[in-house]
Amino acid sequence: MREANASRSWSLAGRMRLWYGASTLVLAAMLASLGAWFVNASVDREIQSLLREEAEEFQAMFHNTAGGAERVAQICTELEMLHPEVPLAFRLWTPEGELIGEAGRLVELAEVLPSAPFLPPSEWSAGSFHGLLDQRPNGPILAVALDSTVLESLHVIFLRTMALIVLVAVALSLGMGELFSRRVSRWLKRVALQIQHVRSLRQPAPVQVQGAPDEVREVAEALRGMLQELHRAEEDSRLMTAGLAHELGSPIQNLLGETEVLLLSEPDAAETCEVLAHHLEELRELADAVHNLTSLLSAQRPAVAGMDESERFDLDREAPIRLQRETRLAATRGVQLECERYGDLSLQGDKEALMRALRNLVCNAVAWSPQGATVRVVLDGRQADRICWTVDDEGSGIADEIRDQVFEPLFRGPGAEGRRIGYGLGLALVKSAVDAQGGRVRIEAAPGGGARFQVEIGRFPGSAPPR
Repeated sequence: MREANASRSWSLAGRMRLWYGASTLVLAAMLASLGAWFVNASVDREIQSLLREEAEEFQAMFHNTAGGAERVAQICTELEMLHPEVPLAFRLWTPEGELIGEAGRLVELAEVLPSAPFLPPSEWSAGSFHGLLDQRPNGPILAVALDSTVLESLHVIFLRTMALIVLVAVALSLGMGELFSRRVSRWLKRVALQIQHVRSLRQPAPVQVQGAPDEVREVAEALRGMLQELHRAEEDSRLMTAGLAHELGSPIQNLLGETEVLLLSEPDAAETCEVLAHHLEELRELADAVHNLTSLLSAQRPAVAGMDESERFDLDREAPIRLQRETRLAATRGVQLECERYGDLSLQGDKEALMRALRNLVCNAVAWSPQGATVRVVLDGRQADRICWTVDDEGSGIADEIRDQVFEPLFRGPGAEGRRIGYGLGLALVKSAVDAQGGRVRIEAAPGGGARFQVEIGRFPGSAPPR
């Protein structure tokens, strides 16, 4: 497996050099091919234009003067002086096909001229030799030929020049690609080294990439944010573990101590029942803390693809059943619990998480209410798109400055007289469940002087109520 992974590894710098060189080579080759085609077409047009021009000038000059072979040679000399770089040859016949004369600088050109005026087509070529057969109405028949070696040499020169340009461009591109790829690689290696250093120090620190391009800086910023989140999560986990160990240790030690005292003495039945009842309350507190912690961690864990925990249920039927324990707890503490339900309370969502959130709110209200107080729970489903929960208590209330903090895990505010501070998990679980449903939770002052927790949730997950 290690060998297979090593065979698939590749270098960013090498890949950039390859792409720079290949793209430049392809682009230069395309431009060179286009230029060669254009030059070749231009040379062909120049040859054909020169042939027609020489034929027209020869016919005009011969038509204006009389003469035979000597006149043909004279005209050929005059035309060659106008184009000394292009060898020319001419052959002239009468309209009846009788040869008048011929002239030209090269024997090869004379040999490619037609021996009879009607055999070749109007234009022809043989290698670098090109010819044209021209006849005017009732005038002589002219055959003209030229050697295009000089003109075509321009094409060859252009091709050689373009080849040199392509090589130079590829070399420059490879050099620039090498320079840029090394700079990018150096920046990325610097980011990697700083991340390794931060990981070894176990503390978040800014990743410095001075002068780096925007893309590298964005990667560095994303990594820095991820490191900060990881360190924050690690610190929260450490604090949560330490806090739970401390908070769970105290009631366990109390249970152990009371049990040992009970076993060492000779208690009567009433004392035993009192101790067992206290134990039962402590165990329920511990069970709630463990259950809340498990639910909170499960809510923070990413959902598994294909797993949908939402279901259709009715709060009008579920609430009385789920709040039975809180009703008994309220009666034990001398607190009256009232639950009012209005409208359609059916919804789609994570049933267990939402019901535990409702129970935590009610349990929190009962725990903070003094003896003889009333806890009022209102479940309102009279609006079509949402359901509202309102839980009022008559306790000491929640100060404005800590209303946002009470939903953080392990946050424990000031305790009321005679009440042990909780584990700081119940309200965090309420916030997590409500957020997962797309709702919101607010804290206000209750009419009775205590705290009011007001929750608004949509009837479907993600259907957030208007803010």
